[in-house]
Amino acid sequence: MDFQRLKYFCTVAETGSITKASDLLGISHSGLSKAISLLQQEYEQKLFLPVGRGLEITDEGKRLYGKAKEILSLVSNLKNNQSETKNTIQFGLSELLSVTSAAYLIKELEPLSVKAFQFDVGEMENQILKKNIDFGFGFVPLPQKDIEYLSIGKVTLNSYAHKNLLKKFSATDIPYCIPTSEYDNNPMGYKKRDGWTDIIPRNPHFFMGNFSMSFQLLKNEVGAAYIPDFVANLVNKKNKTNKLIMIPEHKKAQTEREVFLIKLKNKEESKEMKKVSKILRKLIKTK
Repeated sequence: MDFQRLKYFCTVAETGSITKASDLLGISHSGLSKAISLLQQEYEQKLFLPVGRGLEITDEGKRLYGKAKEILSLVSNLKNNQSETKNTIQFGLSELLSVTSAAYLIKELEPLSVKAFQFDVGEMENQILKKNIDFGFGFVPLPQKDIEYLSIGKVTLNSYAHKNLLKKFSATDIPYCIPTSEYDNNPMGYKKRDGWTDIIPRNPHFFMGNFSMSFQLLKNEVGAAYIPDFVANLVNKKNKTNKLIMIPEHKKAQTEREVFLIKLKNKEESKEMKKVSKILRKLIKTK
């Protein structure tokens, strides 16, 4: 059965007139008459009876009208769901990128619908392989079959503390927020989850299970943390009086890390991947 004819039929049933229905639908009177005629032939029942200058729907027509409205509603919902899926960007972020960048990404991606998830190293790759997300972004590659890493830029990491905290403590004594766990093995060669290289000593005082907790302590003048420069710059742009300051004595601990777009090897870099990569690329260059 032709869905377009069903739509025409419902409009005629609702208006009670071929003339009015053809005006609403934007088609010719003869074209609509032919469509209704073909539908009656297909259905093998009289759907309308002429009454004066209009049409009266028959009992068979009323039964078909009820079914047709259900069918057209299902088709409309299916199309809407397909449209929503096409306009939804679904990706994963490492914890650091999720905490510091998610709000910026969502704002820049408006009016598109965004589904962003936070994953740890390894978990991101598994979610991509399972096709639960389309792609992701992270710092530490964990090579797996069928997974590809494309560098979108580098970030520089340094030791930061709130300026008021630096007035209370020396660089040696300042309480530091550090991760509670380490990487067992990764191609980058470091074990500390925040990337600290142990080139110079620091005073570990707060042991945090995630970056979000360390980030809150850092912003609230409680402890120092090892973070990318762009993160400190983003904080300082919002709060120009109480700034985060790089600890000069820890300058030797400075390192660089690459940010990777993580995707399936056999999947081309889509326009959605390129769009999010462009936003992140711009963000990590914030000064």
